[in-house]
This record gives sequence, structure tokens and C-alpha cells, in this order.
Amino acid sequence: MISKTNEELTERTVDFNNLRSDANIMESKNYAEKKDIERIEDEIREQTGINRKYCSEISRLKDIANSRDIDNENLLLRIDAMEAEVVSNNNRMAHLQEVKEQKDLDLEN
Repeated sequence: MISKTNEELTERTVDFNNLRSDANIMESKNYAEKKDIERIEDEIREQTGINRKYCSEISRLKDIANSRDIDNENLLLRIDAMEAEVVSNNNRMAHLQEVKEQKDLDLEN
């Protein structure tokens, strides 16, 4: 009876040791998983920060590009207006030259 109880005790001790070993393995795995999760969270925070920085920079650059487009459009409009004025002035000068020549002819006659 005592030997049977000792055998049962030994078996339970072995089972308990096996369970403790399994628990230690699971605890190690859980610790590793937690560390991996922390690493991933750090990466996510870092990438989020980079994304925010890049989105801000992209927005700033788009504003600059839009501003320059507007400036370029205004510049093109001014150039077109100046070219039209040059054509108008050339036509006016040609007309005035014709009037002057006619007046010179009238004076000679």
C-alpha cells in the first residue's frame, strides 16, 4: 500500500514536473510573443509618424505646386496680354505711319 502510494506520488510528481515544464515553455512563448507585439507596435508608431510627416510634406508640396500653377497661369495671361498689346501697338504704328505718309504727300502737293 505504501509502495503503491509512493508510485502514485512519483507519477504525480513526474506529471506535475511535466506540467511545470510545459507551463514554463508557454510562459517563454508568451513572453516572446509579447516582445514581438511590442516590436510591431513600435514599428507601427514609427511608420505612422513617417506617414504623417510625408503626408504633411506632400500637402505642402501640393500647395506650392498649386501656387506655382496659379503664378504660371497668371504669368501666361500677362504674357498673352502683353503680346496682344504689342500686336495692337504694331497695328497702330503701321496706321500712324500710313497717316504720316499721307500727310507728307498732302504737304508736297
